[in-house]
Amino acid sequence: MSSPVPVIVFTVHHAARTVTHTHPAAHADPGTGWRVWFFLFAAGLVFAFAYRASIARHPYRNCRTCHGSGKHRGAVFKSAFRPCDACGGNGRQLRAFAKEPD
Repeated sequence: MSSPVPVIVFTVHHAARTVTHTHPAAHADPGTGWRVWFFLFAAGLVFAFAYRASIARHPYRNCRTCHGSGKHRGAVFKSAFRPCDACGGNGRQLRAFAKEPD
């Protein structure tokens, strides 16, 4: 069975001796790959539960269009403004996967 890591071998010829080097990953145990995937899966689950708890407590974020001010400024007259179209003038939007609180 071949290893999943490509083996890179090169030979260096010196005047006195010949030295053969192999890539360090070629010596890794091929049975340890599942541990990496298990760790990534477990870390993803922890992140998902933490994000869900965070959404339940804080469902809103600042509006990306008006940066939380609720105002859409005019292009020519900078002191003129109207309510932001993206957030309706309240300066906040729901976060991803959040639902409107009751």
